[in-house]
Amino acid sequence: MIISPIAILASHLRDAWRWIYVAAMDAGVCFPVLVGVAQSFAKVPAIRALAPTMAEPSSAIAQLTVPAICVAIGLAPRAAADPSLAA
Repeated sequence: MIISPIAILASHLRDAWRWIYVAAMDAGVCFPVLVGVAQSFAKVPAIRALAPTMAEPSSAIAQLTVPAICVAIGLAPRAAADPSLAA
């Protein structure tokens, strides 16, 4: 996230800096969500029953799905701005 202020202050979000800013903010939001999912598998009894050792496929699927959703959300504005990327 250290790149975000540079993108705003130095380049005023021009050219590629806009997408660098979006990627940095997306990663900044994704990481705490991923930590929250991992902590829920450790702390919430109903979810812990699904993966008591964190080696089960359910925890791996959850931990891979969260970054995939974050990347999709981060790329959605780019795809909307450039129709050639939507395909």
